[in-house]
Amino acid sequence: MTAFSTTDLFYELDERRRGSVEVDFGVWWKWQRESFRVSWLASTGEVVAVRLGHGPRLRALNGRPPIRIATHAEALEVLSDPSIEVTVLGRCADRESVERQLKGWEFVMEIPESLAWVSARLRYG
Repeated sequence: MTAFSTTDLFYELDERRRGSVEVDFGVWWKWQRESFRVSWLASTGEVVAVRLGHGPRLRALNGRPPIRIATHAEALEVLSDPSIEVTVLGRCADRESVERQLKGWEFVMEIPESLAWVSARLRYG
């Protein structure tokens, strides 16, 4: 799992992301009183959580690197880090796969700590 301090950095580091079709899976995912948008990028297969609201200029890196590499077990810890704006939660090869993995997302999205569900679904299917 990889996390990025800004959406700009996320898109800059892989040009395929910029022109990619993005399939949204809602914008009200919750983790520790914050909201996230979850999307799948067709060109890379990445399922990403993008922190909403604060904007990168309001978050300090506090000496942290602009990119973090973490294990799936550390995914929820990374989501708690306010210096991270984009987190790659997992990968799915095609739209059918991601829709199968996240089936029922509409009913889970607004529940407190719902991003844990996304992370688990992508990890364990």
